Amino acid sequence: MNIFLISGTHGNEQAAVYATSHALHKFKNTNHQSEVEYQILNIPGLNENVREMPNPKEPTRDFNRAFGIHSEYSMDDMVRTIKLRINSWAHAVVDVHNSPACDNAILVSNNKFAASYIRFAIKNGLHYMLCESETDTIKRYAVYSGNIGFTVELGGMAFAPGFKDVIEKQTEFVLKLLQALDGTPRSDFLSSAGGTLPAQYNMINLHAHYQGLVKHRFAPGDTIKKGEVVFDILNQTSTYSLESVVAPCDCVLADCEVNLWSTAGMQICSVQPIIPPEVVNA
Repeated sequence: MNIFLISGTHGNEQAAVYATSHALHKFKNTNHQSEVEYQILNIPGLNENVREMPNPKEPTRDFNRAFGIHSEYSMDDMVRTIKLRINSWAHAVVDVHNSPACDNAILVSNNKFAASYIRFAIKNGLHYMLCESETDTIKRYAVYSGNIGFTVELGGMAFAPGFKDVIEKQTEFVLKLLQALDGTPRSDFLSSAGGTLPAQYNMINLHAHYQGLVKHRFAPGDTIKKGEVVFDILNQTSTYSLESVVAPCDCVLADCEVNLWSTAGMQICSVQPIIPPEVVNA
């Protein structure tokens, strides 16, 4: 399998570049059959620690939104080169990002291939989030061009206390994905055995209804039973609870906002409903 590995799509997501580089180094030092080509995108943005591609004529240039089939603009030569590489060489595209509210996970779009990606994630022990919609991303371009496409979200955006430990965990997640792809036939993703999953299994966002301090009961990746308290909103002095938000179904905590203070209506976390094997394998 030819794997096109990408990081640095957004210039303020620098941790992904470190983790992806380290993972590729480890992967190449193991027994493998796949060829991996690695490209760091948006180097000007990384140098300036800004999300978009710096350009004085177009101040908002989000590199990851320039790859849609119906995109209204592109990043000129760079985007055309990447599209050509996806179409002419790659079998799988792995685009690695960072998120301030997400632990290590793959994003699975709930499209006609969703079931095959979920089976792959479960088989290989990869944390995943099933999303309802898609945008004009690199992954979408890859999938609709007939390739395997992954968006990887890693926690931790840039340098902070404990950065080394965070990078090590991110590195292991990316390495795990590369090794899983190395041993998986393309037909597992692209055959008719895929399929859209019922909307009830899409990721569910949980919100606070009061202003107060957030107290999480679980960490990303933890399994939560229906009715268990996911988080509490405490009053300003932490002396009593204003509300306790419970899990709407058996689920896995997909991501967590790190904000300690909530406002009414703020999204605090997302949960991934547990998908029964009979649904995934239908």
